[in-house]
Amino acid sequence: MKTKLFMGKILTVVLTLCMVVSLVPMSAFATAEATETADFTAADGGAAALALLNKAKTGTEDSTWDNGSKTLVLKGIDFTTAATTALKLLTVLLLFLQTARKIKSQAETQR
Repeated sequence: MKTKLFMGKILTVVLTLCMVVSLVPMSAFATAEATETADFTAADGGAAALALLNKAKTGTEDSTWDNGSKTLVLKGIDFTTAATTALKLLTVLLLFLQTARKIKSQAETQR
């Protein structure tokens, strides 16, 4: 009898915690939005831009940038920034999107 009562109390606590967690907005668990532009025209050859984009990856594989051949391969990117421009790219560029999810700038989100 005591075991049944104890299990009922545990179930009550677990269900209460589930209800409380379901009320928390998902934005509370979100990572902070970037405020800078991924600038592949910078003097560092795009290293900082690639590091910024790889912070926003959704999978396990990193995106790659070959400065010699000007080839950008995006793998599983979900990048949103408060900056006006999300990506600043070169005029001659090969861009491959492999499971890229979303790339948005502030100007796009205000439309």
